[in-house]
Amino acid sequence: MIKPTFLSPRLISLLALGAVTPFASPVSAQKTAVEEAVEAVSDAADAATATSAVVESARDAPSRSSSGAIKQVEMSREEREAAYKAVFDFTPSPALWRMADADSTIYIFAGIEGFSNPIKWKSQAITTALESADKVYLETVYYDKRDRETRWQNEREAFRKLIRHDRDRVEDRFDPGLFERIKGDLKSNFFVIGDFMPTWLLITLISDTDRMFQPGRNNQYLDYKITNAVKDRDLKIDGLEEPSHLIDLLNDIDEKKQRKWLNAFTRAELTVEKSQRYRNRKRGPYGRVGPLTAQEHQGITWAKGEPPEAPPVKTEGLRDLYEHIRQDRMKNWSAKIGAMLDDEGTSLIIVSQEYLYGENNLRTALEKKGYKLERMP
Repeated sequence: MIKPTFLSPRLISLLALGAVTPFASPVSAQKTAVEEAVEAVSDAADAATATSAVVESARDAPSRSSSGAIKQVEMSREEREAAYKAVFDFTPSPALWRMADADSTIYIFAGIEGFSNPIKWKSQAITTALESADKVYLETVYYDKRDRETRWQNEREAFRKLIRHDRDRVEDRFDPGLFERIKGDLKSNFFVIGDFMPTWLLITLISDTDRMFQPGRNNQYLDYKITNAVKDRDLKIDGLEEPSHLIDLLNDIDEKKQRKWLNAFTRAELTVEKSQRYRNRKRGPYGRVGPLTAQEHQGITWAKGEPPEAPPVKTEGLRDLYEHIRQDRMKNWSAKIGAMLDDEGTSLIIVSQEYLYGENNLRTALEKKGYKLERMP
């Protein structure tokens, strides 16, 4: 399960700020990146598909020489490069919505967690939004990396909210006999620091080892691209919520409910074979699987403005935890975005596309409040 090596106060603070970001794939629910890539390759791009089909056809139809040996037709390096480049040869149109009244305009941009450099994403609509915006809002408050004092204070505040000395021992939070079944997957140093952690944080730690030490905003790479694009302008860069808001939200959940979620999730995790769990836990491939990696396919789908694939169904317990976060965000974010129309000017909002699709999404929350959203071309 969880294999942390060293948990310093600063690391715990960063960990919590990253762990509360919803929709980090749980171990028992997520597909392997290889499986996703294989499923995705066929519809990545027409040009790449056509090229790959020719090559695969040649590979699958070996010819015999006079001596009876089978000769495999191999794709040349130039052909591989041409097929790969053809995948990215399209006009980008990532999803962007517009709300407006007489004196104010709001653009809502569907972000993505990461994408490859070859992917083009600046459509004409995005360029217009960037050039006209006088305010930019990310999911959480943006802190300039050079402002170390502010970042340090933020991490310190998060740590103070997380660590308390009056919490029950980790093993006492599990139902009778359940801890004995799982403790072999937990390192001893986890028990020591875990005693001081809130129960909801234990759930996120047990659920996700690959990403738990990668704190940051959902769309960190895209956020950087956008803030870098407007760095020469005097813009207000803010967030829809404070970084510590989710810590406060989750800390306020009744402890009995938190333990119910922890035990439900643990039981579900114990039904997964370890070999499968570790396969699911593997990071996505950075080498190419077929024409594309899973991340490249997801990035192309996003850049073309197509709806994302449905996220995997989360395990009980973890699902309840993340749904609690989503409900809060849909309520608070929609209220804050609606209030922006009371101010003059143009605002650009970047949130993960996960919040703009599926059940109880941000678009429907705004429409229920009477706001009209227009999808930009």
